Amino acid sequence: MAETFAWPEGTMYLWTGSATASAVVAYAESVFGTLAYGVDNFRTLDGAYHNLWTGQRADVYIGALYTTDMLTLQRMADAQTSVHAHLKHSGYQGSAGYFLYSGAINSVGVVGREGDIIRVTFSYQANAWSAY
Repeated sequence: MAETFAWPEGTMYLWTGSATASAVVAYAESVFGTLAYGVDNFRTLDGAYHNLWTGQRADVYIGALYTTDMLTLQRMADAQTSVHAHLKHSGYQGSAGYFLYSGAINSVGVVGREGDIIRVTFSYQANAWSAY
């Protein structure tokens, strides 16, 4: 079972608590995420079906990430340590968001075009989250 969220733009905060790579603030466009809940469904000898929760995972992909602190973002990815993320929607009334805890950065990409600013692609996974 999975839930999906997407929005066109918002703010993202990343932090580790480490002295070498502590915090990054970025503006994110084309945000796409999936919250997946692992369930093993099985039948017992009496014919009753049961659900066993096996875990959960959040996957987030950002198509265009803008930050003035690319070095810290790269240090977080290189450190291979737990990274916490806060995604905050910046649309009308801007009241939606997610906190993702103790996750891992899967990829950081750089996209450049002639006459344009550099955009960063970003993917991330975590096993614990909360929404507001």
